[in-house]
Amino acid sequence: MIKINLGRKLLSNSFYLFLDWFIATFMGFLFWLISGKLLLKEDLGIVSTSFNLANILSGISTLGLGAAIWKLIPEYIAKKQEGKIFSLSKFSFKVILTSNIIIIFIFLTFASQISSITNIPKDAVVLTGFMIFMLSMSGYAGMILYGFQNMKTFLLTDWWGILVKVVLSSLLLFLGFKYVGPIMGLIFCFFVISLLRFLKIHISGKDDKINVRFIIMHYALPALVGFISSTLFLSGQYILLSSLQNPGETGIYSIAMIIVTPIVVFPGILTSALLPIISGLSANHNTKKQRSRLIELVFRYTLFASFPAALFLILFSKQVILIFSRPEYLPASQFFPILSISSLIYGLGNLFLSNIYAIGKTKTNRNITILTTTIFFVTAVPLIKMFSSFGLAISYSISVFTMCLTSYIYLRKYIKINLPFMDSFKIVISGVASLFVLYLLSTITQGFIVNIILVCFGSIVYLALLVLFGFYKEEDVKLLNITSEKFPKLKRYVDFIIKIISLNKTI
Repeated sequence: MIKINLGRKLLSNSFYLFLDWFIATFMGFLFWLISGKLLLKEDLGIVSTSFNLANILSGISTLGLGAAIWKLIPEYIAKKQEGKIFSLSKFSFKVILTSNIIIIFIFLTFASQISSITNIPKDAVVLTGFMIFMLSMSGYAGMILYGFQNMKTFLLTDWWGILVKVVLSSLLLFLGFKYVGPIMGLIFCFFVISLLRFLKIHISGKDDKINVRFIIMHYALPALVGFISSTLFLSGQYILLSSLQNPGETGIYSIAMIIVTPIVVFPGILTSALLPIISGLSANHNTKKQRSRLIELVFRYTLFASFPAALFLILFSKQVILIFSRPEYLPASQFFPILSISSLIYGLGNLFLSNIYAIGKTKTNRNITILTTTIFFVTAVPLIKMFSSFGLAISYSISVFTMCLTSYIYLRKYIKINLPFMDSFKIVISGVASLFVLYLLSTITQGFIVNIILVCFGSIVYLALLVLFGFYKEEDVKLLNITSEKFPKLKRYVDFIIKIISLNKTI
């Protein structure tokens, strides 16, 4: 059983991180929609290249200290070492500022050479250098807020920055600034986020001595290597497929990967909400039971939400493709059975892998990331040559399964985790049964509105079967009660849900 205050914090973190993801996704879609409508494809490509380059290099420019910040701040708070928080923040700021000044200098000095390599104009290269700086500063300040678990401020600062991005870029586009408009919108977006976050950060306490060498070697460098390795794994697959096959194959595969992304989102949010809590608990060696119970709880809820979503995308892949894309992308449906399940496994594997870092086993985290990326590239090349894009999907599946299994085995060495296999079995049976009912009904009915009603009905069947199988527990009721406390307007609905799930004998 988990403590109420820990459950409340996990729920609060999850809520604000979900809102942050939703706003960023919706407004991001609006940003790219406006840019796509008002820019030629060449100009849109410049904006996309500039942003992705800035995203990768800003991650590298922090030299892994961002991860060290979110890991160590909760520990220092638990140990009441406020002075070390101040020292860590100051040291990290100096290093990140220095690395970004060097990057700006390189982008200004060698703008022509970088322009010829990336095929984007020289002025876009210069602006990209400043975007990297602003993105790094916003990320640095964000990790401090994240370490303090101030997710509400994290959300609000993101909101104002994203709003500036959409409004300013739209205005500049209408004024005829072409690709410069969206790039300037992105720069000012991260500037506003940085400014607001720095204004909200108040670190008290005097400067206290920290072991800089230990922090760099034990936390920063493993995180940096892990970031580079995971970037190669997640982004390199598209480059690899284009190189060994053709851009058309990459386009179809990309559509499938984009559509299955929501399967990864929910476990990603829960994992992000959990990490600073686990890190704070790691300051006390007597909290192993609490840490293991929290990880087990997130695993259970991840499977509860993501497994039926994966089944749904497998069954209705063609319909979903037609909703979000064009008929020529229908061949992407062949990837859904393997990519949907692989995305679920990736979400669970990321839960285990991230918590290995959170409990302080940073080199193990790094080694598993390197192993995953190595297996991917070793298997991807021959499989792509033999089976084209489907071979890439197979290689991706092998890699994420390796990551998940290896991460679980090593995490279990450090923390005794007992995964809820019986609950998992109930989820699988209920998910398959409800989807079978949904499939039978879909064969005799048609229409977009009707399909939405059927999905709602299928969800009710899924939840009802879980009640019948005795899936719900007392801790589920406690978390629902916490939800009604935090959001009083939902109390009527939450109380109704509690009455329904309390019908089983496990509560």
